[in-house]
Amino acid sequence: MSKVLKNLLRSGEGEQNDFKLTISKPEKIAKTLTAFANHLGGTLVVGVRDDRVVIGIDPEEEKYMLEQAAKHFCEPPVQINYQTIFLPTKEEVEMDEVAILIAQVPMSKIRPHYVREKNGQQTLYIRQADQSIPASQAITQQLQKGTYQPKPYKKPNSVKDPNAKRVMAYLQHSPRITVKLAAKKLNMSERRAQRLLQEMSEKGILRAHDHEKEIYFTR
Repeated sequence: MSKVLKNLLRSGEGEQNDFKLTISKPEKIAKTLTAFANHLGGTLVVGVRDDRVVIGIDPEEEKYMLEQAAKHFCEPPVQINYQTIFLPTKEEVEMDEVAILIAQVPMSKIRPHYVREKNGQQTLYIRQADQSIPASQAITQQLQKGTYQPKPYKKPNSVKDPNAKRVMAYLQHSPRITVKLAAKKLNMSERRAQRLLQEMSEKGILRAHDHEKEIYFTR
């Protein structure tokens, strides 16, 4: 196994590493690509499961899907540098080797990069821990002004904000919370609730999940 891949697998998924078995939806992977470009840059390893088991892929097909994402769902397009690594397979497997695609996205000099959503809107994403999350209003403004200075993620030790404490108390008995639900529970506007949940997500207190129609947050 190559030293590059070995180091990536040892590090696991995180702020600057993400593993994908395959790229099936360009519009979805665009969130990861733009988040890397807007933040500290990052490496996408394709052909590896979340538990770090190497499966292998068709590198040309995966490159095509990533290029579709970069060109058609990232505004402006994101730069991607590719490296294909071939690994020998076990004796009982018919193929002699399997391929792993490493796609490196540098921290962009032309930030911000937006994701073109299906509804026509454009959304800014950044990395937080091992998640690609929508940027808060404050970070969005910093990216637009060119003043955003990303720093390596550090998980906070405690929650001090009273509203954040109420969110955490709610999540002790419920698996998730949405912006609408938080606004109702905290008796505040949805805009304010969204800002609160996004800030908690950026600080590593919550995890944002965007694979459903409505974004929700968990501990």
